[in-house]
Amino acid sequence: MRGYYCRAIVAGVLCLGGLCGITATAIATTVETTATAPEADKRSKFWQADRIDRGFIVILPGSWGETAADHGIVDGLINAQINSAIEIYAWPIGEFPSGILMVPYNLRATKRNREQAREVVAKIVRYQKQYPGRPVHLIGYSGGGGIAVWALEALPAETKISSAILLAPTLSSSYDLGPALSRTQRGIHNFYSQYDVPIMMAACSIVGTTDGTHGLAGGAVGFRPSRSADATQRELHASHLHQHPYTLSMLEGGHTGGHYGWTRHGFIAAHVAPLIDPTAARSSLLR
Repeated sequence: MRGYYCRAIVAGVLCLGGLCGITATAIATTVETTATAPEADKRSKFWQADRIDRGFIVILPGSWGETAADHGIVDGLINAQINSAIEIYAWPIGEFPSGILMVPYNLRATKRNREQAREVVAKIVRYQKQYPGRPVHLIGYSGGGGIAVWALEALPAETKISSAILLAPTLSSSYDLGPALSRTQRGIHNFYSQYDVPIMMAACSIVGTTDGTHGLAGGAVGFRPSRSADATQRELHASHLHQHPYTLSMLEGGHTGGHYGWTRHGFIAAHVAPLIDPTAARSSLLR
């Protein structure tokens, strides 16, 4: 335990450089969204809830709690004219900025994180019962990517959602995505960047990944099937796992390759929204 806490402290120091970027974003950025419904609970916020009968998107923020950066995801989806209702479910303990101190715990609290994943499942099941056949998508950012995958694993056997989108997920790169992939109709999209050094490279190696390993995360180098994967599992990875490495074309949407670029509204509108709705407007890219 002593070694674990030492690693956590060191990682906290390493993360401060990266986290100061999100602090600046939170202070300097004004996110213009149209909130149309009260909070569903203390950890949830809805946007465009009047469109709940058209589809449902659940956004799971990073391990430091909900920030203005997470609202950038909402802003990008709305700018791209996505018609679904959007909910941010703030699963971590603590709120930004004090939530930074809880990052090591929020990353590694397996039992609690599995419980939070089941809360997400309950939302999905309730929604699909009330609005059968409507599209449902999960967007998991950073630590929220792990929660999204665990929510997929916890879905009832007969239940599937449209897709899941992982933005710099903190699960280990060798994590078996097979069970989660099988709970989607259109697969899992994983966005990753080798330039995400402070968070994906350093923090996940020292503090650990959501699934408890110390090494490279899927948000840094992508996911690969485990060595023990059989032919069926490898086929599922090939057909349902869509990997998106960072490219310089993403600069146009305001993403410079770091951990927080994945939440830029221009990037979301240009690269994420079309995965939810191929007809999504792309005119907001340079706004």
